Amino acid sequence: MPDEPAESRVGRILVVDDDPAIRSLLSTFLEQLGYLVETVESGEAALELFNAETFDVILVDLQLQGMTGLEVASMIRSQDVNIPIALITGVAHILGEYDLEKAGIVKLFSKPFDLDDFRAIVANLLSPRLN
Repeated sequence: MPDEPAESRVGRILVVDDDPAIRSLLSTFLEQLGYLVETVESGEAALELFNAETFDVILVDLQLQGMTGLEVASMIRSQDVNIPIALITGVAHILGEYDLEKAGIVKLFSKPFDLDDFRAIVANLLSPRLN
């Protein structure tokens, strides 16, 4: 895929969430927008897939079984300093700005979120990676 011309590239998004309904909703929504989407339910599976494939954006839930979304983001960030990583959470009030910066989070989505806003933000995150 890296050898394809930019105009033919489609954004590849990794969605990490342990809630099957959220994974399905985000995957279906993003695929309808034309993106290629992979979903996994754990941080461990996310890291394994991230090491095997190339993604343009990572969307990770804060509260996962095993490692947290912040831990997943930190580990991905240590391997790729440029990939946009967005955190999805229903408990944004417990997060400090320092925690987000330290983990390399570039955007925070608080549940419930507006899908139109979500679409625009994901497109914005992908834009520099596809051009």
